[in-house]
This record gives sequence, structure tokens and C-alpha cells, in this order.
Amino acid sequence: MKALYKLFAIVFVFAAFGLNAQQLITPMDFRVTAPSNIAGSYDYGYPTDWGPTTLAATVSGEVAWGYDATGDSLGCVPIVTDLTGKVALIRRGACNFSLKSYYAQAAGAVGTIIINHTYNADGGGIVNMLGGDSMTAVVTPSAFLTRDDGDLLLAEYDNGNPVNAAFFIPIIDNAHAVYHYATPEDQVLDLDEMDITVYNNSNHDETNVVATVVITDPSGMQTTLTENVSMILSNTDSTISFANAYTPVDTGMYTASFSVTADSATFNNEVLTQNFRITEHTWANDNGTSIGAIIPAGFDQTFRYDVGNFFFTGAANAVVTHASFGLEEPDSVDGETFDIILYDADVNLDGVLDGADYADFTTVAFASYTVDAANMPANDTVVVELTALLGTNIDLAANGTYLITVQYDALLSANGNVTPPNYIHSSPGSYEFVNTIVYTDQLYTGGWGGNWNAILRLHTDGFVENPNSTEAVQLDNAKINVFPNPTTEFVTVDLELENISENVDITITDINGRTISTQSFSNVQSDKFTFDVEDYAAGNYFIRVQTEEGFKTKHFSVIK
Repeated sequence: MKALYKLFAIVFVFAAFGLNAQQLITPMDFRVTAPSNIAGSYDYGYPTDWGPTTLAATVSGEVAWGYDATGDSLGCVPIVTDLTGKVALIRRGACNFSLKSYYAQAAGAVGTIIINHTYNADGGGIVNMLGGDSMTAVVTPSAFLTRDDGDLLLAEYDNGNPVNAAFFIPIIDNAHAVYHYATPEDQVLDLDEMDITVYNNSNHDETNVVATVVITDPSGMQTTLTENVSMILSNTDSTISFANAYTPVDTGMYTASFSVTADSATFNNEVLTQNFRITEHTWANDNGTSIGAIIPAGFDQTFRYDVGNFFFTGAANAVVTHASFGLEEPDSVDGETFDIILYDADVNLDGVLDGADYADFTTVAFASYTVDAANMPANDTVVVELTALLGTNIDLAANGTYLITVQYDALLSANGNVTPPNYIHSSPGSYEFVNTIVYTDQLYTGGWGGNWNAILRLHTDGFVENPNSTEAVQLDNAKINVFPNPTTEFVTVDLELENISENVDITITDINGRTISTQSFSNVQSDKFTFDVEDYAAGNYFIRVQTEEGFKTKHFSVIK
């Protein structure tokens, strides 16, 4: 089963504005190499349809602003600064990305950094760069940085400290050690498919290649695994798999450090690390740090935007109770309702993912969450209690695959909202199998291009929410009853509230979150509301009740 999901991750990758596949097929890191206090690898946006397709070697240089004759650094007209051998700094805006890079290249730059004009907290973030003018003329690498990261470089630059940057071509890439960043301790999986890709970008064969992974557990104890490859031919790459497995035991942080050696000294100077955690009650694909939101293009055509994460269970059954997700700017969707649906992704999976919707999956639990911007923290998570579709507990089978999703359809907005939700995500991470999914015009099981990971977590029984998080108020079960269930003709909602609720909204949705009926009522306390479902197709439905005392989602079935 997991092998199928590895394939899906390759085939179905979400394409949205600035999120298409990278033009450059050579693996590349963007790194600041000096000064040491800001040195390191940076998340970056990349050209999607312009610029070079391959780089033979790392490109580096001192960064410098590229100014035109008026002293502007937008790069939309020829640059007069002598940038020979330097990495150009250009501001975002006023013209397309490829034109900026072309003018920097024409002034002698070996590469270009384009810096966003808006801070992350104000809706900025990483953008992958679509081209326009001079697309085919650009042969030097380019990277898009957030304004937040750009300010780190500029603070040193403005103080007269030389800043050096590199478009770095790694020898090792695509290190896979784990299935998730975080895994509950009773759901630990053997790390039995660890691998790494080794690139020989030279013109000679590399011999006696040895790949090593050193895993450091929370106590500091290290386990070393190695694999030998006799030769990697020139200008080729090889994926090296580790035959031996590693099984985490204790809760806490682990680090897997990958390296490679060969007869050539150039193969002996890189280490690639991947951190992961064993937790008490939480699955997560994000590393715990939000770097902003990803917004799809074309939302004004589809009005649909879901995100989700796959999680794999271990050798023991699990009981889950909660999910958590976050928005960068809750104000933009204040009053809007999101459906949180958990699917069993093993059931009915025939090896061919339909791609159009969630038809291959079976719903096992659900919830709804209505955004109250005054109480929902920005750029942080909220915790939502899940309800089992059938039975009392949400039981996950051992050795299974499950998909937790947050779904939003603006066509169902009671407020006429036309703004897409800004789901927060963390830095790119490469896992053994597919992790994040996206739904816009269809289901994309490869998630966002660039391996960004949605901050959308699943929690097992015993989870205690973060005191900094906000959990939506759930209506007590004793205050609501839905009957008959199952039904053939009518379904009735019986409410017994403590106080009169000026507004009560009742929405019926199908198993895929599509709204079938919505009605609003005024001045409700002890009332019954009956809905005609005789024309509904046989199947499962959700009925969501929103009152001033809280909300509750119930399940009912229509039979024929």
C-alpha cells in the first residue's frame, strides 16, 4: 500500500500560481555562506518556466544591489551597476521576474536574488516565479526570498559587512529517513526504507562510494548504518537504499545525518540532516514552525481549497480524538465554516487514484469549525474535536493509511466570501511517502510543489491541547438529538438549549463536504426542525448545527 502512495506523490502535484514545478532539474540549495551569523540554507522560491534547466557547478558571489540609472533597484529597466561576478539583489514588483533576472545577468551578475516587498506577518511569504519577458535569455540561477529573510542579509549589507551567497549544487539530496516528522509513541514504524540520492556531476566516474546515516536518539546514543556502491558513473545519479532498519524507542527528538564518501575528495564534505520526533499523542508532517501560507491561483474560478495530510499507523490499533490546523490570517475568513474530515485511505483503493475527488476514500470521522477571528490565533493552530461516523470511538486499524483534511468551499459561504483560506505550512520536508494533499479543481495527492508541509495534525486519545491553542466550543450531546437514524423520508433535529439563541444555522452536507441544504432560524431554545430527505441518494450525511452556545455535527444515514 505505501508503495502506491509513493507513486501518487510523483504523479499528482498541485500546480497553482507560483507553485508549478521548478524549471531547474539539477537539485539546488540557496545558501548564505558569509557572514557566519546568518550563514545557512534558506527556503526560496524558484523560476517555474524560465532560466537554466541544469547547473554544472555551484554558483556563488558577493551580493550587491542592482541599480538602474535613476537609482531604483526594481530591475525593470537596464541596470547600470557593475555586477560582474556578483549575486544581484533586486526588489519584487512592477515587472515580471524573468525580466529582472535578465537585466541583472546583462550587468554581469552570476545569479539573482529577488526579495519580497511584504513581510510574512502582512501576507508575504515565498512565491515561485512565473516568467514573462526575456524568459529564454536568462541562463543564470535565481531565487526568491521572503522579506523577513531578505532583511537578515540587508542588515549585514547595510552595516558594511560583505554578504556572500551561493546557488549550491549538492552531492547528496532527497534524504528519506522517516514517514512523518512526528509520530505517536504507540504508532512507531520501523525505518526500513531509508535512502539517499547521490549525484556525480563530474566528468569522471566515482568509485568506492559509501553512504552513511547516523541516527542520534533523544539520549544522545548513535546508531550508524552504511551501504557501499562500487561506482557511480559520471554525470549520473544513484539512489542508495539502506538494507538495515532502525526502530525509534523513546519519545523526543531524533536526528538522522546522511553523508557520502568516495575516492574523490569532493564527495567527503557534505552532511544532510533530517530531524523527527516521537511524541506521546501526535502525528504531524510539519516541523512545528510556520513560514506562512500558500494561496492558490484561480480561486475565483473554483472557490474550493482543501488541504490534508496522510498518516500511517503502526503495528497497534489507535484511537484518535482531535485534529488541529491553522490559518495565517483568520480575519480574511471570519465567520466561515470549515469541514474537518478523516478518511480511511486504504479502503476501496484499487491502485488507481481517480484524482477528481475523495471517492477512493472512506469517511471515518468528521467535525466542523467556524472561524471567530477575535479568538482564533493568527499563524497558530486551533484544536477541533472529531466525531466518529459510526460508533463511539474513532478506531484506526493497525498498518493502515489515513487522510485528515480541512475542507473549504466558498460557494457555500453564508457571507458571500470570495477570499481563499490561507492555510499555514512549514518548511519543505522530504518523507518516505506522500504526505500533504491539496484540493482545488481536483484532488492533488502530491500536495504543493516544493514539498511544503501543511500544518494539520492528528491526535490520539489522551492528547491535551496546547494552552496557547483555541478549541471551538462544542455543543453538549444532551442538547441535540437527530432522529430517526437511519431514515428514509425525514430527519428531525431536536434542540434543548439553556438559553434562547438569536441565530441557529443548520446545514446538511454529503460525505464529501458538499452542502445539500442550509437553513437559518431565529430565537431558538427548545425546538424541533424537520428536513425532507426523501430525494437524497442512499448514503451517509452530516448535519451541522451552529448556535450561540456552540456547534455540533451529527451523522445520519439515508436508506432506500
